[in-house]
Amino acid sequence: MIGREMIKLSPNPAKDYLKVTWNKSPSPAKKLMVYDMSGKAVLQSAISGKSGSTELGINNLSPGMYLLKIFGDRWESAPEKFVKE
Repeated sequence: MIGREMIKLSPNPAKDYLKVTWNKSPSPAKKLMVYDMSGKAVLQSAISGKSGSTELGINNLSPGMYLLKIFGDRWESAPEKFVKE
């Protein structure tokens, strides 16, 4: 598991989109997963390229708190919290 210092989310709280940046990953990131606070996956987004950042549309999520994780080959990040307004 990759540590929390790896992921930065902005803005937080967010309304329509979330900018996700990451670094120090052992291999390229493959996908992002968003979970509600009960642990249910509510959003998935594929990551292409090695840029280290992406924008995630979250306007379909209900207001509340969520967890975001990044996955790569044989690794995953620690969950990072964000608030959807």
